[in-house]
Amino acid sequence: MKKQIVKHGRTIRYYILILSVFFFISCNRDRIIPDKKALLNHYNQPEDSLKREAVSFLSDNMIDQKSEILIPFYKIVPNGSVIDNEFLLEDIDLAFEHWNRYPWADQVPFDIFLNYLLPYKVYGEEPAHWRSYFSQKYQDTVNAMMRKVDMDSLMRSTNEIYYHFLVNDLGQWFIYKSDPVRLTKYPGFNELMMLKSGDCFDWSYLSVMILRSLGIPSSVDFVPFWGRKNGTHYSEVFWDNKQQKFMTAAGRDFKFPAKVLRYTFRKQNIWTDSIQPRVKRAPFITDFLQHDHWLDATHEHTSTAAVDYNYNTSSDFAYICVFNYGRWYPVYWGRVDNKKIRFENMGTGILYRIAVPRKDTYEIISPAFLLDEKGNKIFFKPERNKKINLRLSKLNTGAKSWIEKGHDYRLYYSGEKSDWVLFQTKKSEQDSLIVFEGVPSGTLYWLLDAGQTKRLERIFTYETSINHLLTNENGEQIFW
Repeated sequence: MKKQIVKHGRTIRYYILILSVFFFISCNRDRIIPDKKALLNHYNQPEDSLKREAVSFLSDNMIDQKSEILIPFYKIVPNGSVIDNEFLLEDIDLAFEHWNRYPWADQVPFDIFLNYLLPYKVYGEEPAHWRSYFSQKYQDTVNAMMRKVDMDSLMRSTNEIYYHFLVNDLGQWFIYKSDPVRLTKYPGFNELMMLKSGDCFDWSYLSVMILRSLGIPSSVDFVPFWGRKNGTHYSEVFWDNKQQKFMTAAGRDFKFPAKVLRYTFRKQNIWTDSIQPRVKRAPFITDFLQHDHWLDATHEHTSTAAVDYNYNTSSDFAYICVFNYGRWYPVYWGRVDNKKIRFENMGTGILYRIAVPRKDTYEIISPAFLLDEKGNKIFFKPERNKKINLRLSKLNTGAKSWIEKGHDYRLYYSGEKSDWVLFQTKKSEQDSLIVFEGVPSGTLYWLLDAGQTKRLERIFTYETSINHLLTNENGEQIFW
């Protein structure tokens, strides 16, 4: 009964929020689809040549984009149906004004401006007047900062701007919640400003809006599945004017990602030109790749290598999988040519397995392997003639990680084909320590809390040294 009350209360909150958003939104639904010719005619002076290029860029790259709207009812509509010429003219003029005015923006290349400063949206969300809103909100602060600029100590650091506005300001009124209420898959400005709370996904979307309104090119980079820990991750990236590349802020960086993708306004056509011709009409599991507005940014965050694997399959494509909440999930796709599967630009220091499509799902066809920094695949095989004792203290490196007294634990090791072999079930007699004796060495291990259903536990290897053996201390669990 309690669960029903909670669920009912949550439904009521959703309706209240939807009604609130209705009153918060001031835009008119009866919009006219943008007229490219009229927009180009508006910028008819010689000094407007770059703005004419901007009009063409936006028009050409919005054609296939969609927007989620809530009013008068939820639906996904073509991007051009929720904006008009008036909206675009105002937004284009503001984007150019910021690019030309702020000293931290004067080294931004025009191509970067077009793709990451000019656009009025990140991906999927409903367009709104966030650029004018934040320009006005921060006008006094920005003017005060501009007055402090002189020829000898020019404040051009985008890092300084980031910390001033996103850490010192946004961090004060936008509340982080690991399980946020969200009305749309891709949160728009009106929704975010009404809720004023969210997880890393919501924070990153709102951060992009703020950064672009301050003349800093920005987008969202995301990890579909981590690889070295459970879950996904989203973070805003911004153009560092000193290093002339995209950066993440300290604490928002990507450590050991398997794959990092970046939303772009410009059509990259990776799905249309490279993936879809191979997939044809077959089901494709990785839905986050099924559009043309992303690029692979993995190499910008970590060391990468290509993965080759020989396998005879009739499919023209395959998946590469990472371990996430107890299962192997596809994180990227690969080409199949002449019985050889190839995956480009994969993060190193990650355990992978390879899969091929099977009807509407996929089949794992390789043992687990570690991709090292040189691009070598390291496979694991249990050495049953060489036994070791495992003195274990943790299940993972994140939530609920420590061994607890009185809990039953199941130790598995990886067999020759990476199938899990149950070694022993044992009750822990003390906190932070459980010992399993006579375990096959040289392979992968997985220690499960028998009383838990959400598989937070991570795969690990076990490293020992002469010092560990002499002192009878714990060896080191290396989690993957």
